[in-house]
Amino acid sequence: MQEVKVTNVHALFDKESGVLTLLDQPVKHKYLGFRNDLDGGPVFWPKFVSSGNEMVTWFTADELLAIYEQLPNPSAELKALVKKLSPDDNPVLMIVTLK
Repeated sequence: MQEVKVTNVHALFDKESGVLTLLDQPVKHKYLGFRNDLDGGPVFWPKFVSSGNEMVTWFTADELLAIYEQLPNPSAELKALVKKLSPDDNPVLMIVTLK
């Protein structure tokens, strides 16, 4: 199977200041989004943003298990979660609450 390189770019636009900020690719040519420096988990790009300042995304259990193998410094909490997962489990929901 041929590996596909991601060449998209994500950016944040601040409506108040009018500033557009381009985001780096934390994992070049693979995943776009915010580097997860909270628990060393996967790169995060929201699939949904709530009016309550929450950003939400999800990963299939199979995806998370594959991504986990490539993470340099997963937290003990994430290790414990992944240890309980099997590839056929339900998707894993990731909710980030903004300050």
